[in-house]
Amino acid sequence: MLNVPYGEPYGRLTVVAEVDRRISGGQSKRQFLCRCKCGNTIVAQLTHLRTGHTVSCGCHRKSRLGKENRTHGRAGSRLYRVWSDMKSRCYTPSSTGYPFYGGRGITVCARWRKSFEAFVKDMGDCPPRMTIDRIDTTGNYTPKNCRWVTIAQQQRNRRNNRLVTHDGRTQCLAAWAEETGLPQSTLNNRLRLGWTVERALTTPRK
Repeated sequence: MLNVPYGEPYGRLTVVAEVDRRISGGQSKRQFLCRCKCGNTIVAQLTHLRTGHTVSCGCHRKSRLGKENRTHGRAGSRLYRVWSDMKSRCYTPSSTGYPFYGGRGITVCARWRKSFEAFVKDMGDCPPRMTIDRIDTTGNYTPKNCRWVTIAQQQRNRRNNRLVTHDGRTQCLAAWAEETGLPQSTLNNRLRLGWTVERALTTPRK
């Protein structure tokens, strides 16, 4: 059993005592009563304390958002959420997207990670119905590797999409289907049957 340094701080929290374990997914998780610097008390999981996921009773986040909102006035904006979510999926293990980003080694450049204002300066505002996308899906979040795209465009850029090169251009099969007027399923079946790329893309559908 891991020892807990009672009385030592985890962020703004100080561990007071261990409480009953909580069962989650068939596993028990150690929980501890903690006192926050602001005077409140909360119960937090040991893993969340050790990873830095929980650093206060919630007052730290409120204070940070209040400070940031006074600085740039956009703490509750959609663009701020895009920036915050981007960092969360890269650095917060409890985030649902972490296995596909931080878990794969994807990071946010230091300039953006430290400053929302720098992110805004490099990317501009988020256009309606668009989201941030990495051009190279194996690369990190950097000014040169990011752009605003529609959800449909982002789905085409998924790393599990099949890329096909023809006539000096490379794009996903969905894009070729739109360009040729042939169903994507037809193109996929032709390639699966061993057709050359040129024949699959240029042969009219019967």
